[in-house]
Amino acid sequence: MDRRGISDYIWFGTAVRYLEDASLGTALHGEGTVVANLEAVLTQMPLLGLNVSLRIAEQVGLSGLLEEMKATEADATLDQKLRERLAEAMPHVWVGVIAEGNGLDIYVASAKRFAVDKLLDDVAALFAPGVFEGLSEIAQIDLQEAGRCLALNAPPRPRSTQ
Repeated sequence: MDRRGISDYIWFGTAVRYLEDASLGTALHGEGTVVANLEAVLTQMPLLGLNVSLRIAEQVGLSGLLEEMKATEADATLDQKLRERLAEAMPHVWVGVIAEGNGLDIYVASAKRFAVDKLLDDVAALFAPGVFEGLSEIAQIDLQEAGRCLALNAPPRPRSTQ
């Protein structure tokens, strides 16, 4: 199981929406502009597990469109031709994202007696200073695993027999 913030998905959705709504005359270059958002969307898709959506984006030519936009002057804006191509491609991508998103689950660790972030990432903080560090390596590993199990309501992972 990979750990991802929900905010990554929220940001991704807003970037896709930005690209869908980009109007004529919108700046292409710079922070928060069409090129930056398109580049980020294409980069984030595989990181968010949206591999089918990435293939759709490739099929509708978003990478080529991105390269074409990158080759424009620094002060370029979204012209009619680029806007039409973007407007034609983005609905296909959005349909893929929605369909793929319906197959993804996010698990949220519920509140516990101890802070979930400590159980997942910093079990040592639950002990008095120096106590955790004074334990054997195997005891530390066992406590870290126990913290994960408590946080995620999961049984312990089997130990490697190596």
